[in-house]
Amino acid sequence: GGLDLDRRGAEFERYCVSELQESISTSRLRGRAHPMPTSVTFSTPQRREEIDLVLFLDDVVLLLEAKCTLWPDDCLQYANHRDTIEGAVEQIERKYRAVVNHYPHFQARSRNSA
Repeated sequence: GGLDLDRRGAEFERYCVSELQESISTSRLRGRAHPMPTSVTFSTPQRREEIDLVLFLDDVVLLLEAKCTLWPDDCLQYANHRDTIEGAVEQIERKYRAVVNHYPHFQARSRNSA
């Protein structure tokens, strides 16, 4: 079925996790890749961070920022899409630094979210 592009935020993230789990279950990653069922939120001294999707693959932790957007088909939409993607890159870089600098907090929260 198609994806309803009006779904945003937490609902879209749940959709992504569901698709990821289904894909993993029939792949060579089965038993090695484990997506968190929900987003992971943890606090640092500077701010509260929410990571949309976290995937544990062997000894690697993948941090993912989910964005539900339409593929652009004109110049203005392309510019807006690019801005959205660039903003997501800035977000995930900030979240990566927060995880690296405050890993015990992230680890505790991810265990609680499992």
